Amino acid sequence: MATTEVNIFDEATARRFWEEQRQRVADAEPGETIDFSDMEFSEDPADQYFHEIEFSEVADFTGSIFQIGNVFEKAIFHRDAIFNNAIFKAKSDFPNVTFEDKASFDETIFGEAVGFHSNFQDSVSFEGAIFQCYALFGHPNDPYFKEIPRLKFESSLSFENAEFKDAASFDNLDFSGNVSFKSTKFYYWTEFEGLVFNDQVSFENAHFLRCTDSRDKRRNLVRLQEVNFSEKVSFLNCKFECKVHFQKVVFDNISEFKFTKFDDRVEFIDVKANGRLLLERNYSASFANCEDATVPYRIAKQAAHQAGDSRMEGNYHFQEQYSANKTELKSITWGHIKKHPWKGPWRLIVACLELVIGNGIYGYGEKTHRILVAAMVVILFCSGLFFVFEGINYGSLPIDDTTTVGAKNYTFEAAKYPPIEYRLEDGVSRDWRYFGNCLYFSVVTFTTLGYGDFQPYPHMRVLSAIEAALGAALIAMFIVSLSRKYVR
Repeated sequence: MATTEVNIFDEATARRFWEEQRQRVADAEPGETIDFSDMEFSEDPADQYFHEIEFSEVADFTGSIFQIGNVFEKAIFHRDAIFNNAIFKAKSDFPNVTFEDKASFDETIFGEAVGFHSNFQDSVSFEGAIFQCYALFGHPNDPYFKEIPRLKFESSLSFENAEFKDAASFDNLDFSGNVSFKSTKFYYWTEFEGLVFNDQVSFENAHFLRCTDSRDKRRNLVRLQEVNFSEKVSFLNCKFECKVHFQKVVFDNISEFKFTKFDDRVEFIDVKANGRLLLERNYSASFANCEDATVPYRIAKQAAHQAGDSRMEGNYHFQEQYSANKTELKSITWGHIKKHPWKGPWRLIVACLELVIGNGIYGYGEKTHRILVAAMVVILFCSGLFFVFEGINYGSLPIDDTTTVGAKNYTFEAAKYPPIEYRLEDGVSRDWRYFGNCLYFSVVTFTTLGYGDFQPYPHMRVLSAIEAALGAALIAMFIVSLSRKYVR
């Protein structure tokens, strides 16, 4: 159907036109759809509009064009209200409008600023809608709005694939049904303040883009303040190119941040998680630019502890300590070292040792297998050195006076042990049974058993002492780590 254009040239024509449209609403038969599709509503000098009118039947404004704003002030829609593919060219508002049944604004274009101070009692859909200017849902914490009751969405609300090309504000709202921002794009600053979500919320694949416009200092900011998520909330695959500010946010249920990417600074202030937080195992992929990266993982650790999930609690403890170590390393700049010539280098050494030992070997008490791998490396490495540098001898036999330590050609024989000869001659490869004894001696030294059946030659005593010290340290780490995991 072609768009019906309504050209209003004078007040009398305007009054007559709007009275006709209002009469159409009043005369609608039960079950009849009030069809205003593909109409163009031009400016009305008579200021009639659909103010304070009741739509008893389905109202269909599909494809309509509104050159004017505030058309439906205090209107009541008792049945479905359909505004799919409509175009609002002027600044629009829906003050005190009541939608008792479903409301649909799918693929609607709002060319100017739009505000919804309405009462939605059933599901609402803005799928594929485009907001080219400021979009306001609810009202901000301002004395001017203190008399306006909180806007409530009694059923589901969907903004899937919608685009907010200017600022978007969702303030002081109550959501009784599930809310979806799947694949929604936000091009300017976005604010969620004073919200209560009583059902599931999804920001899956949502994209908060970085704005290059310099009109507003908040242009690159997403702010969630005093928001309560009572049920599951998902930020799966969500991408934030701008700053993110979480303050006084409460997660009462599962909160998913897997594969979420923060390209700019993210802050967590007074955030509480009473349910589980699912974060990325790879710290750097999720919170690489977090102002204090330990905070989200500390919150997640506490939530996992409350939920009794010891495995995830351990994982988040590791991520918390690792992020704290990285934050410490980032804070030690060249300027800091020059300013503090003693304290600066010492801090750098301690931070590097913590990264190598605390993270790489000990795993902050959560990576027991890393300690076992380190122990095996030490044992094999030392046994190799004993083997290459001919470092051990039977402890019960003194070294013969004619034997040159480290010489390539010598023969010795064990008297108190089975008659096995170890020959090292030019052109003959070393007997691998000797390596077996070197490996045995390395294990005994690492575990500090010291049977005495083998002893190191003088030139390998330092290596033996070092291996014994490393063995004692790694064994202590292993016991502490194992006890930590099982006691928890």
